[in-house]
Amino acid sequence: MKPFGSLFVGGLVATSLSMAAFCARPALATTENHLRYEVQWGGLHAADFILSFDHAAQDAQNRFQLVTRGLTQWLTRLSINVSSDGLRQDGVAFSPRHFRLDYSNKRRERTVTVTFDPNGGAAVPHIETKGASDEQDDGKEELVPPEMRIGTIDPLSALVETLARTRDHLEGGAPSTFTLKVYDGRRRFDVDCTVLGRDTREILRTRKEVYEVSMIPKPVAGFKESHKILWSTFDFVLYLSTDGRYVPLQIEARGPGPMINLVQECPDRDTCLVPLKEE
Repeated sequence: MKPFGSLFVGGLVATSLSMAAFCARPALATTENHLRYEVQWGGLHAADFILSFDHAAQDAQNRFQLVTRGLTQWLTRLSINVSSDGLRQDGVAFSPRHFRLDYSNKRRERTVTVTFDPNGGAAVPHIETKGASDEQDDGKEELVPPEMRIGTIDPLSALVETLARTRDHLEGGAPSTFTLKVYDGRRRFDVDCTVLGRDTREILRTRKEVYEVSMIPKPVAGFKESHKILWSTFDFVLYLSTDGRYVPLQIEARGPGPMINLVQECPDRDTCLVPLKEE
């Protein structure tokens, strides 16, 4: 997947940013959030996705679901579902335990799972693929050795962690720059984050006060040479609400990437899913 898909999937988003050792509170002001986004790429409606964070109980869950639209759907038939389950203990932020990515396109179906070791050992991946292999498409990817999988988090947890550390910086004076070690079961990459401060931003024809956070992914291992070059051209900016909830209102990929806008905050996940099923 391209960088934006891997960080919000596995992300972000791209990005998509949660290790208990670094954060003293849940990322968002409320413990349950269901957010629907629209992805624009080259002026076209390319996809919709839902982000769900449910940290109301000790067992916390993060969810991501993406469906492509229009020409993108016709060309790729891409569908992505991601889950990240973990724990919240003693009021600390989400700490991942299990990550799962299911995606399909015109050429293949793939399931990637990762088990994270709460005792500090290496994350353990498992991959099942049906259809054409990536190596047939554009070369062989590097392996990620066990030592590079120690102390990592998944892409969805990385998004949660970014929101949490941004809040800690703005409200408690924590550092404005930090680096996250991310592993999605195939690729190991760092995300260099910087809280840039407060600004105004036009989002969906409305001028809004926002906090800006820069996220720059940097390949470490598990990448094909062609993908290393592609990832090197990307960086992302999160535009967060200033109402104390730090909700991502917009995500901008600077480079050959998408513009992602929040279009709906839902009372529950099923409400957000309705538009995805109707189109």
